[in-house]
Amino acid sequence: MLPLIFAGVTAVASITGTYLYTRNHYETVLAERAAEHANQLAAANASALAETLKLQKAKDEAERKAAIRVAAARADAARNATALSMLHNAADSAIRSASDSHSTCQSVAATSTDLLQQCSARYRDVAAAADKAIGEVMLLRDAWPTSHQ
Repeated sequence: MLPLIFAGVTAVASITGTYLYTRNHYETVLAERAAEHANQLAAANASALAETLKLQKAKDEAERKAAIRVAAARADAARNATALSMLHNAADSAIRSASDSHSTCQSVAATSTDLLQQCSARYRDVAAAADKAIGEVMLLRDAWPTSHQ
């Protein structure tokens, strides 16, 4: 009977030892994989942050360029408005200086001046709309992410 008890105790000890070894092994493997996953996640986060910063920089540069274009367009519009005003004033002056005997010429000149003013106002509106559209297109083109940036 003693050999049977000894064999039972030995079997239980062997099974317990195998279980403890296997459990420790899998806990070690699990800890290694958790650490590897954490490292991969940190690398992915760093890569995403770098890409986000790169895209943000491209967007900021596109917005800066767009602001410069808008300022230039406004300056051009102001110069054009000044030139138009000077032309209108010159036409008015010519009309006023015409003699009373040339009333037909004055009427034609006045009509021409009004027509010129209407045309130039429409031209300014169309030019402003075109400048705005071009600015928006360039902003979108400059800010759009590309694969080679």
